[in-house]
Order: sequence, then C-alpha cells, then structure tokens
Amino acid sequence: MIFIKALCIAVSMYSKIPVFQFEWKEKEMRYAIAFFPVIGAVIGTAEYLFFRALSTVDAPLLITVPVMCAIPLIITGGIHLDGYMDTSDALSSYMDREKRLEILKDPHIGAYAVIRTVIYTEIFVAALAAVLHFSPGMICIWAFGFVLSRMLSALSVVTFSCANREGTLYSFSGKKGIGSNKPALIIIICEIIALAVSMILFDLRSSLIIIGSELAVFIYYRYKSAKVFGGITGDLAGWFLCLAELWMTVALAVAALTELI
Repeated sequence: MIFIKALCIAVSMYSKIPVFQFEWKEKEMRYAIAFFPVIGAVIGTAEYLFFRALSTVDAPLLITVPVMCAIPLIITGGIHLDGYMDTSDALSSYMDREKRLEILKDPHIGAYAVIRTVIYTEIFVAALAAVLHFSPGMICIWAFGFVLSRMLSALSVVTFSCANREGTLYSFSGKKGIGSNKPALIIIICEIIALAVSMILFDLRSSLIIIGSELAVFIYYRYKSAKVFGGITGDLAGWFLCLAELWMTVALAVAALTELI
C-alpha cells in the first residue's frame, strides 16, 4: 500500500495525470521519488505512439515535430520547464548565492528566462526534426531517454546536497530527520541499471549516445548546482531534466547527420 501511495504522489506531483488524492505522509513521500521515472515512461510511450500514428498518415514534419515537442509539456504541465526558466534567471543574474536562491523562489520571470527558453525551444525543434527526417528509427530509443533523465534526476534528489531544507524537493529527498534515503536510492540504482541494460540490448550505438549525453549533463548539473547554489532545489532539478532531454536529442541529431556525411 505504501508503494501504491508513493506512486500516486509521484504522478500527482510531477504530472497532470489525475490520480486518487489522499493525505501525503512522510513514509510514502520517501519512496515517491523512486516512481518519478514512471512519468518518463508515460511520456516516452506517448511520443512513440504519436510518432507512429502521424507516420501512418504521412503527416509532414511541420505538424509532427511541434506535436511531439508539446507532449512532455502537456503531460507534466510544464513543471520542469518552469524550473528551467527560474534557473536561467538565477544563473544570468551573476549575483551572490543568497540572491540567486531568492530569484529561484520569485514567481515572476525575467528577460533571461524568456530568451533562454526561446533558444532552448529552437534547438530542440531543429534537433528533433533532424532525427525524424534522417533517422526516424532512433525515435524508439529516444523515447527511453525521458525515463533515464528522470531516473538521474531522482538519483540527484537522494544523493546531492539540498540548497535549503524548506523546499518541496527536500521533503521528497527523504533526508529529513535521518540524513539519507537508502531504500529509495537502492530502488533508483536498480532502475538505472535495468534501463541501461535494456537500452543497450535494444540499440547499442544510440543507447550509448543517449546515456553518454545525459551523464555528461548530470555531471555538469552536480558541479554547477554545488558551486553556484550550494546544492540543488526543485527548480534546479527541472533545469537539469530539460537540459538532459535537449542534449540527448541534439546528440542523436548529430549522429543521424554524421551518417550522411
């Protein structure tokens, strides 16, 4: 029952999918982050099914690409993109740590958030269009990337230092009162290993590209969050997720284009 409630909490927190509502208790919230990848599985499945459906009717890229780019936003409600925008403002402020953390909490968005989001969207659309045009067979393994990004995000929540102990992310980290969340950590590590093996068995080359690009962003996320903010927050976790999914798409696009050169 604890795991079912933990799953419902994860789905309710990180997506717009309707689930049964109940009072959230600490023992269920400790495991909720381990079910975060379920949202990625829903997104990846939706991406693949919509791609197949649109391919069946020979829909042009002008329609297919925007639809596929919108799917993660529709399912999640844009919660991670919101974190990306807030973090963009904070990083671009060049203020001290305390001021940057204040900017993360500010519900308003600044010019840098808009500018970086526009650039992000343009790159993502171009990269996805390249993958769909030159190597549409990569889309299935690309869909797995949405699961991996959430597994890595979940791993950061239970292993990285938190910038403060008041935010929602700290509650989901399971560190409150005990300092660590080993049960969730064990589950997340097992999930990552199982997914990585499955991806590699399915498509070695594309899998290594996705895993490598997301791990590179993960390392950068660890470095940047510790150096600039003194730890991670919910916004920073969303920022990482967006970057991981952007660069896995760019990496696949480069691989698809390279095969033609």
